Amino acid sequence: MPVLFMKFIRIMLTLVLLATILPIKSTYAVSNQSIISVTTAYLEKAGTVNMSVSIDSDEQIAAGSFDVEFDSTLTTVQANRVVLGETVSSLPLVSLGTEEVGKISVAWAQTKGVKMEGTVVDFPARIVAANAGEKVPFKLRNVQLYNAQGKKIPVKAINGQIKPFDGKETEHPETVGVDKVWTVRLSEPYHLGTLTEQAVTLKRGTIEEEITITPLTDRSFQVKANSPLRKTKYTLEITEQLSSANGSKLKEPVRHIFTVR
Repeated sequence: MPVLFMKFIRIMLTLVLLATILPIKSTYAVSNQSIISVTTAYLEKAGTVNMSVSIDSDEQIAAGSFDVEFDSTLTTVQANRVVLGETVSSLPLVSLGTEEVGKISVAWAQTKGVKMEGTVVDFPARIVAANAGEKVPFKLRNVQLYNAQGKKIPVKAINGQIKPFDGKETEHPETVGVDKVWTVRLSEPYHLGTLTEQAVTLKRGTIEEEITITPLTDRSFQVKANSPLRKTKYTLEITEQLSSANGSKLKEPVRHIFTVR
């Protein structure tokens, strides 16, 4: 039996034992579907890309687990560089498994349910020269979320990949200011749970800027850098990780290039 599975069983047993002692108020609801997703990143040639798995949920999550599976002949992930994200790193019961080739496994549990939004695990993935230009999938498997009463929470898993950019690219005709705020308008409603920094990125070369994404309507949102932009060229990208309200992915990624004056 896999080591991580045994760890998770122990975590769940501890959770059950604690739940019998502590009073827990039921807050389970099914109004909004929880989302867990892996980064989709664009790489035209050999190199390293920072990947992550994030979760966005309005449910009261007490425990969860998942595997990320990838083809180890196409990409290299160093086990010692796989780290837990801020969403789960401070929890009392959490385990990270990287012993099995081509797989990263995470499991966590606590006595009370909480809303979760943010990164669960980060890891750099290196594409070697022989595999440059190929699509490298990263698939979520065995995804399970539970509330404090042990009831399974419905969750939508969005797989990611590293691949050459194959979407629509545009360039802004004019220069913009250092405090530019972009308003993105879509042709159909988007799923709010997928509007994350995995789906929307702002880059200066290969450096990713910290941004704030603000929903405006069910078809539009704003993107703003948290710090003043430098006087150089930037790329605003929207990946297929942004889903429509009915769960379908963006038809094609969008890359908008602009220059700051």
